[in-house]
Amino acid sequence: MQPSENRANPAAPGSGAISLRFYAKRPERAVPEPHRYMALPRIRPFARLVVLLTFFAATFVQALPPAPPKLATLTSKSDLIAIVHVAEPVQKPFGKRSNRVLLQRADATVERVLKGAPAEKVVLTFEDNLGFLCRPSRLYKGRFLLFLKKDGDAYVRSDNWYSQAEITNKEVRWLLGAPSDVSTVIAEIQRIVEKK
Repeated sequence: MQPSENRANPAAPGSGAISLRFYAKRPERAVPEPHRYMALPRIRPFARLVVLLTFFAATFVQALPPAPPKLATLTSKSDLIAIVHVAEPVQKPFGKRSNRVLLQRADATVERVLKGAPAEKVVLTFEDNLGFLCRPSRLYKGRFLLFLKKDGDAYVRSDNWYSQAEITNKEVRWLLGAPSDVSTVIAEIQRIVEKK
């Protein structure tokens, strides 16, 4: 039997000859066209990571107060610097749920003026944007060192974050940083005002 006949005629069962029909080229299967989102499988996890990092970065930025200004900067941009006793504020929320604002208004009795026109009483206002994770301190009852700017018939903070420092036990308690002695802070503000 010729080799060509072996290839043409498969071996009979039990003959001991090797059948080549299993080695014949099989027909190619139809491969479905890849989905457009599957075209770049290696980029998808990276893109997901970028989105997550962007989200957390935006959240982290909103959750941190800005760097505190120097006392000289805070003093120079304030119309009135005074130690005051703030009464219980009146507050009212307004706006849509996604962007609500809390408006506060409070009367304050002036104990000592360090810069600006002398006054016995002042009206304070503050707007608190409830849409942010990290927000400045609201107005509340107590004794404070305030750095203020004139706004119509009332006063607002010259800096939303650092213009309101509570005074307790003869110490000025800043938002960030260690408490300072009241007399030391007063002397420093007076020195800055006189220098101007």
